[in-house]
Amino acid sequence: MKKTFFLSKIILSIGLSIGLFSCENREKTDVKLVQPVKIYKVNENLSQSETRVFTGLVKESREVKLAFQIPGPLVKLNVEEGQYVKKGQLIAVLNDRDYQVQLESANANFENAKLQAERYAALYDKRSTSKSVFDQTQAGFKLAKAQKEAAENALKDTKIYAPFAGYIQTKYAENHEKVAAGHPIVSLLDLSHLELSVALSENDFLRKNSFVSYECQFEQNSKTFQLQLIDIDRKPNRDNFYIMRLGLNPKDNQIVPGMVANVKVQVKNFGKSQIKVPMESVYSENGKAFVWKFNPDKSSVERIQVNLAKFESNGMIRINKGIKNGDLIIAAGVHNLTNGQKVKKLEVTSSSNIGGQL
Repeated sequence: MKKTFFLSKIILSIGLSIGLFSCENREKTDVKLVQPVKIYKVNENLSQSETRVFTGLVKESREVKLAFQIPGPLVKLNVEEGQYVKKGQLIAVLNDRDYQVQLESANANFENAKLQAERYAALYDKRSTSKSVFDQTQAGFKLAKAQKEAAENALKDTKIYAPFAGYIQTKYAENHEKVAAGHPIVSLLDLSHLELSVALSENDFLRKNSFVSYECQFEQNSKTFQLQLIDIDRKPNRDNFYIMRLGLNPKDNQIVPGMVANVKVQVKNFGKSQIKVPMESVYSENGKAFVWKFNPDKSSVERIQVNLAKFESNGMIRINKGIKNGDLIIAAGVHNLTNGQKVKKLEVTSSSNIGGQL
């Protein structure tokens, strides 16, 4: 009997202990944790400008097709495609044999006409010849002089020199080929100044007067290049784009035609200023957009409906109604909050306080 009573007492004690332990755990579970949140202070877009990003294609500032002014057999072509040539460098030569003969004949005619003109001029001064003969010899002298200059120019035209420094793009003839006057021999690219060609949509074209500044970057080169506006076409091309041409000075950097660049255009906004907030701070529900506004006095959040104006490429959203400059909003974790919920500001740990132990 005593043994049974003692066993019952032990069982009762164990039951009471379990009950007390369960109550203690329930009390601990009922305690609500205050959620830490990341706060973002709203700043109005005071700069009144935005950045538009386009794709630009590098092109040479000019391409010139070089040709002879006279016909003849091509005897020397000194360049290859892709070769760099200096200003004044000899490019091509025609056989000048016939033009040498023409010049010698023109020189002989010129000297003879000069002597005739000088002799009859002296006779005319002495009243020993008529005015008509004098005029005829003077005209013959002028004609011989013009023929001599033409023959000299023709002989000079048997050689082509580079009018500027650049690269040979294309060859249109080969050595020993007879070429006609005006037939292109080579095309020469001027790379001293390059251009960027940018295609603008109709909406961007209509805002062209708001373009403030231009710059670009290349994937192969992290340097930023400042650009100068050359022109914007007034008519669209076949693809309904308006071509904007921007001047680029490569400054000895390895920038060549055909490269693609990211072109940033600063556009001034003349309309109403707008507020930008991080994309993570906005969420949607039933087709409406909301943010959580933080009340620092109550350490709580309030749901605010907002109107979205535009999504930007830098991870920000423009808002034109619902919040104002200086408001504090929740920047992350917006889907886990409720209206009036108590929160606390998430403190940023110093880089020198690793682990937050100080």
